[in-house]
Amino acid sequence: MTNLFLAVTLCLLGCTPGPTLDEKPSAPSSLTSATSGGGTETPIQDPTPKVTVQDNSSGSGVQDKKGDVQDKHRFVADRVFQVDKLQRVKAKVDKHEFKLWVMDTDAKRQEGMMHLVDTDFKDDDGMIFVFSNEDIRRFWMHNTYVDLDVCYCDKEGVINTVYTMKKFDETTDYSSKKPSMYVIELKAGILKKLGITVGMKWDIPETVVSKDDGKD
Repeated sequence: MTNLFLAVTLCLLGCTPGPTLDEKPSAPSSLTSATSGGGTETPIQDPTPKVTVQDNSSGSGVQDKKGDVQDKHRFVADRVFQVDKLQRVKAKVDKHEFKLWVMDTDAKRQEGMMHLVDTDFKDDDGMIFVFSNEDIRRFWMHNTYVDLDVCYCDKEGVINTVYTMKKFDETTDYSSKKPSMYVIELKAGILKKLGITVGMKWDIPETVVSKDDGKD
C-alpha cells in the first residue's frame, strides 16, 4: 500500500508543467517590433518609482557644437541606454517640432521608454524607432510607467495608425494597420491636443536610419 501511494504521488508531481528557460510570451518586449520576446503574465501593480528630478525648464542645459541646448536627464539604473547618450534629432509634423531620441538598433528598440517616468521627458520630447524596411509593427507597454501616444509611419513618414497606449498594458493589440518603417512615441494626449492624426507626414531627418543591416 505504501509503495502504491508513493507511485501515485510521484506521478502527480510529474504531470505539473513548469516554464522552460527558452519559453517566451507571444507578445513583443516593451516598445519594440513583434519579432522580439519578453514580458510576464503576472498582473503588474504600479511600481512607478518615487524620484526627484531636476527641473531643466530654466535652461540648465549644455550646448553642443551646433549651439543646440541639450537637456540633462537623471541616470536611470534600470536602463541600459541612458537617454542623454542617445542620438537626438528634431522632427516636424505639420507646424509642430519635436526632439526625438533615435532608437536605431534592435536592442534600443526593445528598451524604448522602459523605466522612464513622466518627469523624464517633456511635451516636445519623444522617441523615434526606425527599422530597415516597412512591415506590420506591434508595440506593447512592458515595464513602461507612463501612458504614451504612438504614431506608426510608412517609409515616407506618413502616419497610418495612431493609438494612446496604457502603461503596463501587455495584452491590447497596438499593431500598425499598415506596413510601417518609423514609429514615434510622445506623451499621452499630445496627438489629440495638437490635432496630429492619420494622413499627416513627419519630416524625418535623413540621419535617422536603422543600424541593423536589414535584420529587423
